[in-house]
Amino acid sequence: MTVAFFPIFFKEAVGMSPIGVIAVFFGASLVTLTGAMLAQRLSKLVGRVWAIFVFGMIGTVCLFGMAVLQSPLLLAFIFIFRTGSQNATRGLQQSILMDVVPKANRGKWASVDSVSRFAWSGSSIVGGVLIEHIGYRSTFVITAVAYVFVTTSVLTLLSFDLKENTQEKQNKQEE
Repeated sequence: MTVAFFPIFFKEAVGMSPIGVIAVFFGASLVTLTGAMLAQRLSKLVGRVWAIFVFGMIGTVCLFGMAVLQSPLLLAFIFIFRTGSQNATRGLQQSILMDVVPKANRGKWASVDSVSRFAWSGSSIVGGVLIEHIGYRSTFVITAVAYVFVTTSVLTLLSFDLKENTQEKQNKQEE
């Protein structure tokens, strides 16, 4: 809902220069890369679903923080950490999808994923309307509340992940 508006928020509401905004987004890309490696390691310890949940909730808490923080420097760091946390688990999400969906149906699910990403982009229209009426920070809160529901819904896959971890442990014991 608000992702498309972060550059405008940093330029208009925070007062960053265009170069500053680009630097923040560059930092977010680096943190996403690092976060993906950390998420992978965490998934080995607690399972993919819990790793996705933890990283998603960290990103959500950061978004709530962006709604209340005023310091441009602190906002930039929180945004970088938020973006890195939210985007770091894409590979883990894809791996679960590939494990759950039979090979013959993966193309269909990839199409569904594309449609859902399009719908997510379309939600930016709603975000834009909200920003115009209630401002960036209030819209960040609404988006963060939506993230809580979406991130919590990931836990419905926990039974799959537990079965997978049990199977892996059994395979290791048999070796």
